[in-house]
Amino acid sequence: SEGTTSEGAACVSTKEEVSLDEEDLVDVLEEVIDVAANWKQLGLKLGLGLPTLEIENNKPKEFLRNMLKEWLRQNYDEKKYGIPSWTMLCKAVGSPDGGNNKALAVKIAKKYNISEWN
Repeated sequence: SEGTTSEGAACVSTKEEVSLDEEDLVDVLEEVIDVAANWKQLGLKLGLGLPTLEIENNKPKEFLRNMLKEWLRQNYDEKKYGIPSWTMLCKAVGSPDGGNNKALAVKIAKKYNISEWN
């Protein structure tokens, strides 16, 4: 396997990737609530643009919930970033310029059978 950089860590699923949608909001939110303070960086890493992320609210958990809802609605360039998936979320959560929580990304990867971090 290839070497990694701090920004090059990736989750790789060994089985067919399951896409996520708005019906998965509760599960996704539950998994990433610990990175609520980094909601904006996480949203940017998931491909959401700044205008999408300018939500009128001062509570990080609400920001996170609203950001994830926009992501699950594919309110971004999914052709460039890919469709919402646990793998995509894992990469964003673990990224230093995203959720910046590698331990949480590893936990999500194990729970959803994302088998490999590079």
